[in-house]
Amino acid sequence: MVTLVYCHPLEGSLNAAARTAALDSLTGVEVHLVDLSAPDRDTSALAAKDADALARSTALVLVYPTWWSGPPGALQHWFDEVWTPSATFGSIRRIIVCTTHGSSKLVNSLEGESGKRTASRYLRSRCAPRCQVRWVALYGLDRCGADRRARHLAQIRRAVSLLAS
Repeated sequence: MVTLVYCHPLEGSLNAAARTAALDSLTGVEVHLVDLSAPDRDTSALAAKDADALARSTALVLVYPTWWSGPPGALQHWFDEVWTPSATFGSIRRIIVCTTHGSSKLVNSLEGESGKRTASRYLRSRCAPRCQVRWVALYGLDRCGADRRARHLAQIRRAVSLLAS
């Protein structure tokens, strides 16, 4: 099973297209979709269900925009609710983060890339011992054209399709 966590408030966004690309690449795989943008979602009430799904998952896919150098508040809240200090998810062997940044790679590096650190250090440390983290990011979204956006979606499809094999 793969747990896919999606967080973006606009259905017509590039991140919504990234979620669709990831889901389409998981054909034949059981997917637990966590849509943190659903208007009726109560993260606290569903935390136990999400933790149970993570305990049975072999991979975690996160799809979100990077805002103000970090994940959206709803995703951070989900981390706090589900990834409690005592929670470990030893069956997760792969984490794929699909995100977008308005600023350049250089600016993100100078800011410390907190989202990348969260996945590669904190989340990874709570998963299987040799858990691999893949970072699929589109930098400079505010200034890129349709061709770069299409390449970003293709990169997501390639990365996530490896989970289906």
